[in-house]
Amino acid sequence: MKLKSPKKCAGLILAALALGISANTLWAADDIIVGPSGTQTGVSGSGPDFQWSHLYGDTFVDLTFDAATPPPTGDTEGSIYMQNNWPAGDSQTYCVAAPANWFAGATFDADQYESIQMDIKYDTTSTITPAGSANIGIGFDTWYTPHTVTNISFSGSVGDGSWHHLSIPIDPTMPGVSSAHSVGFYKNTSGITGSMNYWVANVKVIARTLPIAPPTTYLSKVMPGLMQFADVTPNWNRDSVRTFTNGAALVSWFGQAKPVVYSFKLTAFPTNQSFNETLCLAPGAQSNADPDWSSPDALVFSISANGNGSQAVNFAYKTNQANANGMLNGSGLLTNFTYTGSVLGTWSLTFTSDTEATIMAPDGSTYSASIPAASAARFADPACFYLYSGMGVDANAGHFVTIDSLSLTGVGTPINQDFKTGSLNPLLVLQSQQYNGPWNMNPPNQFLLTTSNGKYWHHWNLPDSSFFPIVTTNLASGVWQDEAYSSIFANGKQRWALVPPTSLPGASAGFFALVQRTYTQLQVLLPGQTNAPGTALGYVGTPTPISLATQGLTPTTVTVNACDATWHIIASVIDQVTLSTSDGSAFLPPNQFMVNGTASFSDANGILFQTTGSQTVTAQDLTSTTVTATATSSPVTIIP
Repeated sequence: MKLKSPKKCAGLILAALALGISANTLWAADDIIVGPSGTQTGVSGSGPDFQWSHLYGDTFVDLTFDAATPPPTGDTEGSIYMQNNWPAGDSQTYCVAAPANWFAGATFDADQYESIQMDIKYDTTSTITPAGSANIGIGFDTWYTPHTVTNISFSGSVGDGSWHHLSIPIDPTMPGVSSAHSVGFYKNTSGITGSMNYWVANVKVIARTLPIAPPTTYLSKVMPGLMQFADVTPNWNRDSVRTFTNGAALVSWFGQAKPVVYSFKLTAFPTNQSFNETLCLAPGAQSNADPDWSSPDALVFSISANGNGSQAVNFAYKTNQANANGMLNGSGLLTNFTYTGSVLGTWSLTFTSDTEATIMAPDGSTYSASIPAASAARFADPACFYLYSGMGVDANAGHFVTIDSLSLTGVGTPINQDFKTGSLNPLLVLQSQQYNGPWNMNPPNQFLLTTSNGKYWHHWNLPDSSFFPIVTTNLASGVWQDEAYSSIFANGKQRWALVPPTSLPGASAGFFALVQRTYTQLQVLLPGQTNAPGTALGYVGTPTPISLATQGLTPTTVTVNACDATWHIIASVIDQVTLSTSDGSAFLPPNQFMVNGTASFSDANGILFQTTGSQTVTAQDLTSTTVTATATSSPVTIIP
């Protein structure tokens, strides 16, 4: 073992370790065969294929299996034909091929694969204009979000109407694709017209044949406050703390006794170019997360990093411009300047009248601006207040901002928020644009942190497939224990795990590490049994007897886990599993793909036993070519 960066913090010695793993031990298990395969007559996802589907974009026309246009080599039974047409005003098309069901289906770590391979043929009857716009981005989808690996142009030799084989290399440092849902075909271009159609076949994602380094790990101290992580692309995603959508909070400066002051304090902020922090005010009820674009009226005060330690500061407004924001850089620009002081500290926007405002930077410098009276009047209460951060460009994925405090004084409903307390003012909620859950649910990439939540972050870089965190109190004689963090997520190319006080391995010393676990066996569990890694059998409990009389038409749940030699579940496995049973009359469910290393045959997809006596269930992995995995459950008693 190798000790890395031991630190002594107020009597507590902490260190992160690497367990001496060689760089050639981290590999993807198998190639992913996307298809189409065999004599498929549709694109519903039944049979051996992925599910081919259109995800979004108004330019899409149709996606079909075409048996009459097969590729010359490989699987020559047919191809997928994608048709798109750009009428005036439309711009996007996005099609995907996902394992089983895209919605809530299996995911895979795209970092673990070295290339996307496929055969592609352009339909020369396409009429897209201008001709140079005939291209498509090919890459991966992560929940409605395209990650383009390369752009293929049909205006050159690839567009000659013949089949071409593509081998598209995947950068192992590409951010945001550790949980990919599918291979994606994406185009977003405005100002074009006409059709663009093409066929694809023999799509595969090829496992790496070159070694990639195992993850490194380290600890950092928690900085209390509101942490907002720019965890996934595209760059228009943003994370905000805002007032409720109904405008019940009276937060406008207009018509209030002056001064009215909006201020916030930053304690961590990236210097990467285009990363930004923005204060925004929009009148009326606002359910959207991007009022600077969606709302007809918006007042925007923005701080954007220039990449050299300075900041570009803009103060602007727009009126009567819904779903657009050109006015913010045009007629609505009130002031813009370059700030060369430290971005960390308190920023304030003070209105001394309904039309006059002053910006104060952390170094005490001030900048004045005036808004026309008629425009200012459009921002009367009710209104919604936002403070949000954004990555600006895709390359900034993985960075974060920490906000110490927020204050709105002189408004109808003042807000004085200290984020270090770990609780949120009742007038405020957290919102992230990239998440599709209810707007008032705390998004998973924003944290209200105090030292009582946790004093340390445990970090390790991605890809980390088959690696798991462990802890001990003593390197010489201590026992390494599994660390089950409750808050763990991927931020760009790094995993972050919050170490709560209860997870510290010892009062005076703690050592944190990663251990690699490899999928070697299946585990089949029945009701009454629970996975128990590190035990001889790998489970605790015995199967609950099943009565045919009370079973009725309710199938029995069967859980199949992909495990290592010590029965730890390997979450990266997404293989397809089939079941059989010693009960020759039982009704068996269809095959299932694993999600996070587990296939759960439950509800209507469970087993319906028909014969009394002692019965067993056997699972077989249909996907893996490196693990011959078959496992049989403990016997379960079937009674009349």
